[in-house]
Amino acid sequence: MFRIRVQLDRRQIGFLRCLLEGYNGLATTTTVDRHAGVVDLLVPAERKVEAESLLEAVKHQLGIARIDQGAS
Repeated sequence: MFRIRVQLDRRQIGFLRCLLEGYNGLATTTTVDRHAGVVDLLVPAERKVEAESLLEAVKHQLGIARIDQGAS
């Protein structure tokens, strides 16, 4: 598993979860800090490129900023 930590407007966390649910098995989300809008995405290693592409496509719309990433 690969972890990607992002920060976004906290009002967009639910939308991000729904978006990711549409891509079966792409990522599991965990809210780290709901007030700060920090979310961890756990992504299977074989789907890392797909997850990163999706985040890149919606980052401006949702105001996503990467905090850090690494293997879990």
